[in-house]
Amino acid sequence: MKLYLIRHGESNLNRLGIHQDGSAELSANGLKQAEQVAKRFSNITIDIVLTSTYTRARQTAEAIAKKLHKNPDLDAQLVEFRRPTIIVGRKTDDPEVVNIKNKIFANWDNPRFRYSDEETFFEFKDRIELVLKKIENIKKDHVLVVTHGHVITMLLCLMAFENSFPSVIFDRFRKFLKTSNTGVTVCNYEDNKWKLITCNDTSHLPK
Repeated sequence: MKLYLIRHGESNLNRLGIHQDGSAELSANGLKQAEQVAKRFSNITIDIVLTSTYTRARQTAEAIAKKLHKNPDLDAQLVEFRRPTIIVGRKTDDPEVVNIKNKIFANWDNPRFRYSDEETFFEFKDRIELVLKKIENIKKDHVLVVTHGHVITMLLCLMAFENSFPSVIFDRFRKFLKTSNTGVTVCNYEDNKWKLITCNDTSHLPK
């Protein structure tokens, strides 16, 4: 299997540096990015398109699927890591927001810690592990998935380390592996093993 992982296009709240929920729509630039990545895949064989149910991902997937003359399959398990509701709609550099996130990340390895209604590291990892198993069981040769930055990072961690890694590894990966809007990451799955082929390729976007 060849797996294409694509981060959604830029959303209006991405552009403004605001924590968003699932309703955030693509910006004008994000819509252009979606069309550009769709054009890239117009001559590439894709058997199935899967997408997060969040609006920004679905809009990106619909642009790609239209070029491929397919209908995207919605999967709620592909949504982004859920942050606490209290920070949604607030600037990422708001001091109170920064303090909340720092407290959460400092306690990510504690399975008993929860700040409020956020998804814990363990819950997130378990959810994305189910996503990966679902992908591995798809009887298709060319699979395209439109999702979110943290989801892509977690998928790559699970491919590399299976389930045997602490939160510090994921934290390092999310800071090290850049996931740009409509960046394309390609992986091969063969003989029950994953290999990373291309990471965050944005050659379809104008320089």
